[in-house]
Amino acid sequence: MAMNELNEADSILLRQKAEELLKKKSTGTASPLSEVESLSLIHELQVHQIELELQNEELRNAWALAEVANDKYIRLYDSEPSGYFTLSGKGEIIELNLSGARMLGKERQHVKKGLFGFFVSEETKPIFSLFLEKAFKSKAKESCEVTMDSAGNLPFHVLLTGVVSDDEKHCLVTAMDITERKQAEKTINESEEKFRKVFSCSRDALILIDKETGNILDANDYTFRLYGYSRDEILNLKNTDLSFEPEMTALALKEFIERIEVRYHKKKDGTVFPVDISASRFVMNGREVVLASIRDITDRLKAEELLNLANKRFKTLFDKNTAAMLLIDPETGDIIDANSAASAFYGYSIPALCTMNIDRINTMPADKIKMEMEKALNRNKNLFLFQHLLASGEVRLVEVNSSPIDFQGRRILFSIMFDVTQRVQAEEEIKLKNDKLRQINAEKDKFFSIIAHDLKGPFNGFLGFTNLLAEELPDFTQSEIQKIAVSMRNSATNLFQLLENLLEWSRSQRGLIKFEPETFSLKPMTVESMHILMDTAHKKGVGFSFNIPDDVEVYADEYMLASILRNLVFNAVKFSLKGGTVTIAAKTVPGNSVEISVSDTGIGMSSTMVEDLFRLDVQTNRKGTDGEPSTGLGLLLCKDFIEKHGGKIWVESEEGKGSTFRFTLPVQNQ
Repeated sequence: MAMNELNEADSILLRQKAEELLKKKSTGTASPLSEVESLSLIHELQVHQIELELQNEELRNAWALAEVANDKYIRLYDSEPSGYFTLSGKGEIIELNLSGARMLGKERQHVKKGLFGFFVSEETKPIFSLFLEKAFKSKAKESCEVTMDSAGNLPFHVLLTGVVSDDEKHCLVTAMDITERKQAEKTINESEEKFRKVFSCSRDALILIDKETGNILDANDYTFRLYGYSRDEILNLKNTDLSFEPEMTALALKEFIERIEVRYHKKKDGTVFPVDISASRFVMNGREVVLASIRDITDRLKAEELLNLANKRFKTLFDKNTAAMLLIDPETGDIIDANSAASAFYGYSIPALCTMNIDRINTMPADKIKMEMEKALNRNKNLFLFQHLLASGEVRLVEVNSSPIDFQGRRILFSIMFDVTQRVQAEEEIKLKNDKLRQINAEKDKFFSIIAHDLKGPFNGFLGFTNLLAEELPDFTQSEIQKIAVSMRNSATNLFQLLENLLEWSRSQRGLIKFEPETFSLKPMTVESMHILMDTAHKKGVGFSFNIPDDVEVYADEYMLASILRNLVFNAVKFSLKGGTVTIAAKTVPGNSVEISVSDTGIGMSSTMVEDLFRLDVQTNRKGTDGEPSTGLGLLLCKDFIEKHGGKIWVESEEGKGSTFRFTLPVQNQ
């Protein structure tokens, strides 16, 4: 009987006892209660009352603890990461926790009364149906794996575990997301497949060894070919049976040495050969195993012996060679070695050079150096031209021949340096001179062609007049003879002017005209030089104007200056119209110079003609306003003479408005 039931019975008995005593007292059949009896009865009642109050307090505490436990159970139920479902025999969801609702992608209240199978993929619904049926029939725990489709999410794999409730009305199902496990299993399977392929196809011998016993557990096909054993024979051996040094092999397995560069093994026929061994260990089927990768290095050791011999010979040639040589790491650009000739050329000791990067010497940007080294390494290019910096700070032009070689087990660049600074400078100078000569010759050929053409015209006219006089002189009147004589004189004058300019220009080009500048007053010299042209200008009706201050002096070669002025004024008169004016002016300008100008009011020139005036290879000549011939040679001579003085010449002109030629000369010796 429960505690509360006992307390209740005791209370009833006390109450009945008290009621009987009171009844006796009221009927008078019993003697009245003594004071002791009354006190005893009251005491009993008080004690019982206290006991009842204590029991009630215990009941309240027990109820509170039960509520706390129930609350914890509910929280635990909802916070459990696995999904909990209560399903009916038809698969209807009666109850589920929060994890189960999240797994289905729905709110809890929205999936209750729904069918669990609705969320199972079509492919695995038969599996779920069979699972639920077996759970209700067997009354034992059942499990299955299904694929779930939740709203808007990718399908995922779930492990269902179910057991029927005590009343056999429901199946209590636990759902665990095993997607990651399935993916891991898939990855492991794929890895194992790759391992099997690598294991079987490897060009090295691969042997799987039990670390504790040394027994060979498995081997690839190459192992059988290398050692000469069949598969069954190999699998009955220990790893020490393959070694020519069994004690060392056993110790290496026990202490697990990951890499052994040289160890000697033996084949079935007793042949001993060197091998390189790499090992790794892992746990397989509950035991620790070692995978040994074994490579036959017979050919490599022979090659290394030959290479060592070659390296000794190479080192001797390298050190004794008179050409500067460097060994360079193409990956980092570090200088690995240098010979004595390189040390002497760069001005650094060999140890100092071997601590440097090539960008310390090569003036190119580091990325460009890297690119060029890659070209040499791939044999896309072998010969390079670089600017190298010496210890003294001097920059020299270096021709570098770089080739890849194998050195101490790695690929490096072997570079030979030749100082070609003087050679390249000489080649550049020769090239420039050749280019200039070709240009000058081309210009002169064109120029002489123009001159020949211009000479031919006046000579034809002159010869024509002489033929007329020789053959028909008696038929001409005195006036006609006079006109022919004037025309002949003009032709002779133009020819003389042309030949004189040609002679002077030729002498100037050959350096036969002495340049003897001195300081003198400009105006008197200019006026005197113009006397020879006054008659020609007067006959054409062209006037002269001088605008030269009396105090202007120049530092010039008087002969050359006179030639410059005569040519410029002669051209100005030639292209002036009757009644025109030629003005010669001068003024001092900044830079310790005098600017002299010759202006006319003649026919002017186009901008194209102005641009081509001082070119040998372009024909810019045209006839004067009275048909005077023009070659352009006088302007070339002017330009040459002015530049000898350190001055410059330019033109301002507009068609129909005349031209102004300006040039500068120094005021005094500079």
